[in-house]
Amino acid sequence: MDPDPRVERLADVLTGRSPRRIPRTERHQEAAVVLVVRPRDDLEILLVQRTLREADPWSGHTALPGGRWHAGDEDLVATALRETEEEVGIPIAAVGCALGFLDDVEPAPPRLPPVVIAPMVAAGPPG
Repeated sequence: MDPDPRVERLADVLTGRSPRRIPRTERHQEAAVVLVVRPRDDLEILLVQRTLREADPWSGHTALPGGRWHAGDEDLVATALRETEEEVGIPIAAVGCALGFLDDVEPAPPRLPPVVIAPMVAAGPPG
């Protein structure tokens, strides 16, 4: 199958820029999320609904697949790919490809320690 030109253009844009990185301190935890783009007649993105849990400040929210960095993760790309496969069963490395990163974000939820989130964009399998 020929690569989708819209996905190729997105990859070009992402690789042609340097995403803004938030400086980390020893207090920061790191996480990664993935904006999975699926080429169909219209480009689609994958969203998940988080499980309802009382202790989770994002419980029930619509979200991107992803989660916290683990010591076994080589880097935040590995975190993003692992979390996507765990949460939605899509092995991006096998059926798609990582396209690049967006700017870091640093939410400030009152009940959590400081966390920096690295949003990654990936192409999923065509529909």
